[in-house]
Formats: sequence, C-alpha cells, structure tokens
Amino acid sequence: MVGSPTGMKSPNEPSNRDSEFHALSQAIAALPPRPGDELAIFVPSKDRHGLAIDQSYWMERSLRLLGRLFGGASAIVAQGIYRGESAKLIREQTIIVACAVELAAVQSKADILEVFLRRFCDEGNQEEAGLLINRHYIAVRGGAD
Repeated sequence: MVGSPTGMKSPNEPSNRDSEFHALSQAIAALPPRPGDELAIFVPSKDRHGLAIDQSYWMERSLRLLGRLFGGASAIVAQGIYRGESAKLIREQTIIVACAVELAAVQSKADILEVFLRRFCDEGNQEEAGLLINRHYIAVRGGAD
C-alpha cells in the first residue's frame, strides 16, 4: 500500500468492508413500500461446506433481534436446497424467522440488521446471509476482508 511502510491501512482509510457496509441500507431504500411489509431471515442448518451449525442458537438470536427491533417474530421450519461452492446440491433444514414490519422501520434499523447478518456469516461460516423483504431477496456477505 502506498504511503504505509508496514503495508497496513491507516485507521482513516476506508476498507473494502467500509465501502460495502451500508449496502443493505441502500438496497432497502430502493424497495417500494406496500401494505403489510414483511421481513424474513433465513437460518440454515449447515455452513458453506455442508457441515452442521448451531442452528438453534442463530434462530434464537434472530427471533430476539427481530422481536427487539420490530415487536415480534415467528420461526418457521422448512426444507431447503442450495448449490454449494463445489457446485454440489446441499439439502438442509432451514428456519425462516419472519415478522411484519413497516419498510421505514427496517430502513432505520438497516445498520443493526447488517451487523447481525455479517456476524452470522462470519461466525456461522456462511457464504452469505439471506434477508427477504417484501419478496425481494437481499444477500449480505460476511465482513472479513
């Protein structure tokens, strides 16, 4: 890196993570409001390599977060399948944590949601975390540079 003998970024230089951090807020701002806005977080049972994660922990954290931010949430068990990094289909049990919201409330809490979803990606070894708002899927990736 130019100007840094150690190759380290100075605290005042924006990192790739900083420039991408408010992506969720921008994506939410682009959504049209509608009567009965909905938000859902997908909590998979496996990580990016097909290994089991502590799904009950992340379900509980998601329920508490949405309850605190928006007044309540419900967890729904579903079956899912996705194409992993190796192009192999991975079948899993997915928990969908959903709540009714007002889009303006989601917009005002976007940074809190983004921090939570990035943490889930990093600690749960996920390629991305899925957030569904009014049938629009928004992928949030982990915060590691």
